[in-house]
Amino acid sequence: MPYSENENKNNPSSQQGYQSLVNDTKIVLDYQDQLLHVFQSPIAEKAMIERLTTENLRLQTHKDATKRVPQAHFLRDVETRKQTLAQLNERIKICEQCVLSKERTQTVPGMGVMDPYVMVIGEAPGKDEDAQGLPFVGKSGQYLDKWLAAIQLSRHSNVYITNTVKCRPPQNRNPHTEEMQSCQAYLNEQIQLVRPQTILLLGRIAASLINPNGLALRALRQNTHTLMDLPCFVTYHPSAVLRDPSYRALVWEDLKYLAHYIETNVTNQSKLDSNTTTVQVLP
Repeated sequence: MPYSENENKNNPSSQQGYQSLVNDTKIVLDYQDQLLHVFQSPIAEKAMIERLTTENLRLQTHKDATKRVPQAHFLRDVETRKQTLAQLNERIKICEQCVLSKERTQTVPGMGVMDPYVMVIGEAPGKDEDAQGLPFVGKSGQYLDKWLAAIQLSRHSNVYITNTVKCRPPQNRNPHTEEMQSCQAYLNEQIQLVRPQTILLLGRIAASLINPNGLALRALRQNTHTLMDLPCFVTYHPSAVLRDPSYRALVWEDLKYLAHYIETNVTNQSKLDSNTTTVQVLP
């Protein structure tokens, strides 16, 4: 059975067992990729998940989100990951880690399918998203859907969509660094649970996840970056293109670049529409 922090507090062997659990947790935080190759036995994997879950709940009780144990990394069954993702969404709903929680109507965790070809990450929810609790449902979202459809992608079949922060900033301002940091653990866990094949970052704010030096967005385009060991791509935000249609051709080049990567590198996938390469700009 999972170890209980409150069980036999005065028992030296129990204290030793709890210390062992804490030590195991530190190992997981530091070496989670390596541990994946160690725990090949289903029984050992199940035991580790139970221990991680127990420690994770303890840390949540202390509202220490920055130390949340990434047990999602060990969950392989898609139904289990769906359930854990739903639990994560519930935690996001009651989150009060930053000032954005004070004025939100609803949190906006994300939407889409598990194991998608692409996880799209934007910057923050807007007014429509705040009202509905769903990402990219306003004008920018409708435009994004057209982008995805142009390369045979959809949030309903092979895409998952989320944002760097899960609450709407006041007056749709850009999220501050500390607000993004407060949500970083949630985003990391989403990536681990959803398990996308690739990631698409929309706009300068989202691109900061892989751009610590503050390079201009144009310098990041048409390149394959890495985020949490996954291939990552960058393009302009739909709202920017709506304001300045001259970006349309550039975005289309970025989408074709992403589509080509998926066709070439993502296994067990039927070809995207080969006719998309004949289109010059987005609709």
